[in-house]
Amino acid sequence: MIQSGKEEFIVVGKGISLDFSQPGKIVEVDAAQEGTFENGQWVPDRTLNGDERYSLFPPDQLHIVRIKLLPRKASQPSQ
Repeated sequence: MIQSGKEEFIVVGKGISLDFSQPGKIVEVDAAQEGTFENGQWVPDRTLNGDERYSLFPPDQLHIVRIKLLPRKASQPSQ
């Protein structure tokens, strides 16, 4: 895993599951995109949506995925 931006990561894996967190925030995957690198540049391929986001890294094949996160403030408990 390489952090490539403030809320962006490049992850290479096979059969892994990831959870992201920040103190006091709820963190969601905003965008996930498979791709490759050519001459040091990211070349996007398939954008993963919906249920595909739950299995970004299937156990049968190595994948490279660029993940952009969407952190938002956790709601305060009501008093």
